[in-house]
Amino acid sequence: MTLCRRATIVAGAFLFAAATATPLTAAAAQLGITQVVINPVDHTAEEPTIMRGFVPTLSRGPCLATLADAPLPTPGTTLFCSLRVQNGVWGVLVSLFLPEVPASEAYWVISVYQDRARGYGDVIPFVPE
Repeated sequence: MTLCRRATIVAGAFLFAAATATPLTAAAAQLGITQVVINPVDHTAEEPTIMRGFVPTLSRGPCLATLADAPLPTPGTTLFCSLRVQNGVWGVLVSLFLPEVPASEAYWVISVYQDRARGYGDVIPFVPE
């Protein structure tokens, strides 16, 4: 079997796949991805190594988040996304756990997807209810 790299652009994000005998199909029209920026100044509430941001989506679907860019990368950074409600609005909670306190000018660009999202609002600090 011969493998080759193929890139598909979907909503500004690159998806790489190995081409095999079974063709890869993507429902690009149904996939909406956004990118959010998390930084220590706006998104640190609990302790300096934990940052959280809430992205309103009006959806209760499962989510997926990946690190897209980090100008000052830190080995050991862990990223989670989860379904949450803030001020009565459903959306995605993005949580970033760092092994050390980041520099104040550090930031992370995160690609966020949520199934059945009706749109993606601006990322705001998460306040547990």
